Amino acid sequence: MRRSSWIYLGIVVVLLALVLYLNRGGQPADEDADRLVVYAYSSFPAETVADRFAELHGAELVFVAPGGSGGALSRLISELETGGSEADVFLGLADVSLGRALDHDVFEPYDPALLSNLPDVPTELLVDPSQRLIPFDYGYVALVYDPARLGDLPVPGSLEDLTRPEYRGKIIAMDASSSTGQVFLLWTIAEYGEDGYLDYWRRLLPNLLTITNSWDTGYQMFLNGEAPIIVSYTTDKVWEASGGAEPVHEVLLPRGQAYRYIELMGIVKGTKRRDLAHKFLDFVLSPEVQSLITTENVMFPVNPKAPVPEVFSQYAVVPADPVMIDPHLVHDRLEQWLRDWSRVITE
Repeated sequence: MRRSSWIYLGIVVVLLALVLYLNRGGQPADEDADRLVVYAYSSFPAETVADRFAELHGAELVFVAPGGSGGALSRLISELETGGSEADVFLGLADVSLGRALDHDVFEPYDPALLSNLPDVPTELLVDPSQRLIPFDYGYVALVYDPARLGDLPVPGSLEDLTRPEYRGKIIAMDASSSTGQVFLLWTIAEYGEDGYLDYWRRLLPNLLTITNSWDTGYQMFLNGEAPIIVSYTTDKVWEASGGAEPVHEVLLPRGQAYRYIELMGIVKGTKRRDLAHKFLDFVLSPEVQSLITTENVMFPVNPKAPVPEVFSQYAVVPADPVMIDPHLVHDRLEQWLRDWSRVITE
């Protein structure tokens, strides 16, 4: 998601020094038996992971950044429907796209017996009972505020409080076509139901300074002091403190809640490197890589055995009452929810 934002590239970007030569119509040549192609996002600690994986398994990891999370899945679907994909593993699928991925049958079932670290992952994070996709990190969308700029205004205690007139023009939100904005939309649906979330947005709209196209744009406006409240993440203070500064912003959990989202990885259907793919998945679940995720992606590790740096322990906020809509329901209803939301914000 935000920490692990995908970057669109007009050509395939290979993050390792060697160029990936493809003369196989989407299938691996024999000489590539010890090379694993991973579709991933740019902020994943690719170089560190690749170097360590080579030490452990004598195999080369080639990381490719094929576009935004939804766009990357679309590309994978298209590739598999038109002859095959170079990818062996896909890393970074948003849980809201789980149903779509399963509908298009682009991932192979994994073998739990080959994943020694999988038993350490809490069962509530295992959102795919078909055993095709595995969580590798997760996070929470919440609200973040600047106490200095909020001034004498009370800190909102609920989502409903955000609609009060004293917060007019004081909130920055993101378009629901963005990952952050979409998660916030789902949170409002979880809170108010399908029958009430649109009326909530009608009440909220006067208090939104703007609805930005991306979290990056909105957060820059927040840092510039254009509004004291923003839809953001419960790890914001970690990100803030990682630069060496004392955090000046605060995480706001309305009624102790924030919306949990999970990022997934899986083995691409048709790969001839299943054994190596399993080794990679298991390595990503290892405490070693999971610890890297806390600093590089500023996300929560799915393996509780992963050591986390002091800055993460000190500043990452865990909600007492995390909110999440079943990903399969999201798959069934999201398109309609987005259409209805778009209609309301343009009324």
